[in-house]
Amino acid sequence: MHNVNFIFIESLIVLPFLIGYFIRYRFQLTEIEIKRFSERILSFNLIFLEPIIIIWFIGKLDNFFSIFVLPLGGLFLVFLGFFIGYFYSKRFSYRNRISIITNLSLANHGYTMGGIVCYYILGDQGLSKALVFISYFYFYLYLFLFPWIQWQLNRHFKKKSLRYKINFKDYRFFPFYGLLLGVILVNFHLPLFKNELLGRIVQIFIYISIIFYYLSLGLNLKFRNLFMMHSSVIFVLIGKFVIIPFITFILLWLIPNHIISEFDKKIIFIMSFMPGAVYSIVSSVIFNLNTKFSVQIFVLSSVIFLIFLLPILSFIIEWL
Repeated sequence: MHNVNFIFIESLIVLPFLIGYFIRYRFQLTEIEIKRFSERILSFNLIFLEPIIIIWFIGKLDNFFSIFVLPLGGLFLVFLGFFIGYFYSKRFSYRNRISIITNLSLANHGYTMGGIVCYYILGDQGLSKALVFISYFYFYLYLFLFPWIQWQLNRHFKKKSLRYKINFKDYRFFPFYGLLLGVILVNFHLPLFKNELLGRIVQIFIYISIIFYYLSLGLNLKFRNLFMMHSSVIFVLIGKFVIIPFITFILLWLIPNHIISEFDKKIIFIMSFMPGAVYSIVSSVIFNLNTKFSVQIFVLSSVIFLIFLLPILSFIIEWL
């Protein structure tokens, strides 16, 4: 990754984050105002921007095999984090245990971090395949992780509560529908309307979408007790940045290139380093878990990744 690209990607993430934090305290926004403003910009993002971006880049793919291999790589990473957290967290209380497992399992694989890193290290093809990689997400979240969390809570309280219901009309599924449409385009070899101006517009959409995400996160950030480093926080950070990438590297090295292409291996390897996910915080809010812990993991892991790991990772990938 060129120095200019590195500075740009850092600015694209950090500046909106700081601006959102500044707006929150400069204008003394209430929690209701923050929630309303965040929901508006995120819903606009998910309904209008993300589906267009996904269709545009998925439709460029010419290797249909990646559509099956890369999501399996995504499932491997999240289940690897799940089981590492499962065995480590046995000594903790049930809420903290579920929070540790969730934070080790979920990572920021979307184009707000993993996707944009693949974009600037590997180009358009990198983002296209990063979007294919993340297609595992809704299946894992709604068909496994959320039902598992609900089952754990039901078992602890010894009561039968309502299962977590999936609402396919929810606007958060719009990017997934964009992915399905993109897969149809690839599968049936339907050409996209190729136009340089349209490509630049979609690129601008990417920047706007990322700005919206991190602006929303900055608005919702509270620094209180953020840097208190407990043993569980340190372990989750080690798990994300050492254990999971190391195991992933060994397995990718053992798998021949005719089974998983070298390019797809680079996508999976990059994703293995990704910091905490926004949905770890969302999960904590929905199920009344340790939200402060999830926010702490998200912020600390993002800062560590952007400052220390991203430059090293870009060098390793270019060297490979």
